[in-house]
Amino acid sequence: MISYLKPIFKLFLPLLLANFGMFSLSLVDSIMLGHSNAEHVALQNIGDTPVTIILLILNGLLQGTLFTTAQAFGKQDFIAVGQSLRSALANGLWLSLITLPCLLFAPQLISFFNYTPEQTFAVAKVVRILSGAIPFSIMFFICTFFLNGIKKIWIINVFILIANLLNIFLDWILINGLFGFPQLLSSGAAWATSIVRMFLGCGLLLYIILNSDFKKFQFWKRNNECSIRTTQQKLGLSATANLLSYEIGAAFCLFYSAHIGILQASAYTLAYRIFILSNIIGVAFAVAGTVLSGKYTTLFSPELHKIYKATITANILIMLPLCLFCFCNAQTLSLLLTSDSKLAALTSPLLQISVFAMFMRALNSIQIILLRNTHYLLIPSLWYGLCFVIITPLCCIWLGNATQTTGIMWALTIGNTSAAIILHYLFINKNTI
Repeated sequence: MISYLKPIFKLFLPLLLANFGMFSLSLVDSIMLGHSNAEHVALQNIGDTPVTIILLILNGLLQGTLFTTAQAFGKQDFIAVGQSLRSALANGLWLSLITLPCLLFAPQLISFFNYTPEQTFAVAKVVRILSGAIPFSIMFFICTFFLNGIKKIWIINVFILIANLLNIFLDWILINGLFGFPQLLSSGAAWATSIVRMFLGCGLLLYIILNSDFKKFQFWKRNNECSIRTTQQKLGLSATANLLSYEIGAAFCLFYSAHIGILQASAYTLAYRIFILSNIIGVAFAVAGTVLSGKYTTLFSPELHKIYKATITANILIMLPLCLFCFCNAQTLSLLLTSDSKLAALTSPLLQISVFAMFMRALNSIQIILLRNTHYLLIPSLWYGLCFVIITPLCCIWLGNATQTTGIMWALTIGNTSAAIILHYLFINKNTI
């Protein structure tokens, strides 16, 4: 197990930078809005939620690209590597076409919630702006999975660094209304996000296609296309079920907090941004483990179990000090996230509770992705759905109340803890297959 720690950390660091770079885009949006208008933090997040759910579904459906690419690259089958990208792009094209119309009706659905007309209008604008960038987000997902699979993560980091600088500049101008632009607040953040997604999707795809180092993959050569596409779709459906299960639980928590009050929803949004750090770390370790274990596609492999144990150990070494830091500095972090004293006071206790959910979220992110790499899909997905579609919402209703939102964060903790315990049992118990 110890022998795998070094290669895991070697792959983990650039993956973490790439994932954190994507996370920081939404974090910057929330922080800038938090310092401009506390209410628009929640309005932007509520408008972003239906788009995020669609993108998570698409991300999941296309996640098979990572597994087929990593497995083909591990076997040095370069033609299959190229075919993996080709198949994913074909899948992504029709997926983007059938999902765009779905978001046209999102503003009408939002009008059913108990928001004022002004709030409904602001949320609807965010939805419409973000929906236009969905095809570019799909291109980015595919290219990211492909580059992760062939261990060219540094390319993603370069593009994401540029994207973050562009996002900060656009947020600064569009949220606050500088250089002749009107003050757009949540709509400004949405426009900045959409422009950045366009840059990432087009830029990465052009780099891959035009780079002479990638000619050996022969992207346009047809070879065993149906088999690769079938495998990608099978793994993608499982990933989608897992992502959607989790997002349903998280979305329920957000809308329940908005039911309590819009400022409470803003506090939950800010605390949730920090909580998502755990998912970034967990996914980075999981992808590192997946790339490292590309040749081992069965739970009966002793080497895969060594990689699993090494990945979990490495994750604990990172997550424990991070969680302790967040717990001890919750008040300071809340003041950094917003200049509104009332919002900061609501956010601080949520940050302290979120550290428990953070730790467990990182664990179950690793477990579910490594299980998917072995094509062990049905039973883990069913348990995963139980934890987030049923247990989390029920705990949210049971623990949440009209005067505080700490119960909502405890509900997330219980859901993530349940998933981590169950998935660990499924991974180490070979007889469950």
